[in-house]
Amino acid sequence: MDRAGSVHTLTLRIATSGVVAALTLGIPASFAAAAGVDASAEASASSASAAVARIERETHANAAEFRVAAVQRAAEDALSSAVADAEAAVAEASAKVDASELANALPRLRATDASPTELRAAAGELAEIAARLRAAIAAYDAEQQRLAAEAAAAEAARAAEAAADDAASDGDSPWSGPSGGAGGIPAGGTGVDHVEYVYGWGDQSAVDACAGSVFFDVYGGAGLAEHWHCGGSEFPTWAGAIIEIPGYGLYRSEGIAAVLDAYVNTTEDLPTGFDLFYQTCLGGDTSRLAIIGLTRIG
Repeated sequence: MDRAGSVHTLTLRIATSGVVAALTLGIPASFAAAAGVDASAEASASSASAAVARIERETHANAAEFRVAAVQRAAEDALSSAVADAEAAVAEASAKVDASELANALPRLRATDASPTELRAAAGELAEIAARLRAAIAAYDAEQQRLAAEAAAAEAARAAEAAADDAASDGDSPWSGPSGGAGGIPAGGTGVDHVEYVYGWGDQSAVDACAGSVFFDVYGGAGLAEHWHCGGSEFPTWAGAIIEIPGYGLYRSEGIAAVLDAYVNTTEDLPTGFDLFYQTCLGGDTSRLAIIGLTRIG
C-alpha cells in the first residue's frame, strides 16, 4: 500500500498443541502508535495510584504511632503527679501518723517503663493510699485541737477559781462586805478601804487601755468605768466602804445601786442621786454591769 495506507507488520507467536506458528498480520501504523500511548498512560496512572496508597499507609501508621505516644505520655504524667502528691502526703504525716504504707509503695509504683494501663493503675493506687493517709492526718489534727481546747478550758477554769479565791480572801467579792467588819463598816471604823486612781477622761478605747478607771464620756462626767480584769475586781462593792480618788476627793460607797445589761439597758437606766458612780462588769460579764453609787465625804 502507499505511505498513507502503509501497513505495519506485527508478528504474533501463537502456541498451539506444542506447535509454534508465526503469523504475520497487517495492522495500520496509527493503531499501533495509539496503543503505545494508552499503555504508557495506564502505567503512569498505576504508578501514581501506588504512590498515593503508600502515602496513605505511611500517614495512617504515623497517626497511630502519635496516638500511642500521646496515650503513653498522658499516663506517665498522671503517675508523675500521683508520685508528687504522695511524697507531699508523706511529708505532711511527719511526726503525726504512720506513713510507712505510702512510703513503701512509692518505690514500687513510681517506675515509668510500663504500659499506659499499668501506669494509670499505679497512679490510682498511690492516690488511694495518699487519701487514706491524709484522712488519718486530719483525724490526728482534729484530736490535737480538741485536746488543746480542753487544756485551755481547764487552765481558764483554774485561773478563774484562783481569782475567786483571791477575791474572797481579800474581802472584795462582789457580794460580800469587808472582812473583819460588821454591818458594812470597815474594820476599825475609820480609814480608807480603797484608793482608786483615775486615768482621765475618755471613751471605750481609754477604758480598754487598762491604765486605770476613766471618766466615761458617755456618762458626761457622772461616772467612772473600768474593766473587771483591769482593776474592777478590786473595787469595794459593799455599802460604807471609804474610797479615796486622788485629785477628786474622798467618797463613801452606797453599795451596788443597779446591775444592768450592756446589751439591753441604756444610759436612761442609770441610777441617780449620787455624787459619782463607779461601773464595772461583775466577773467580766457585760450582762452584769454593776453600778456602785458614791457619795462625796471629803
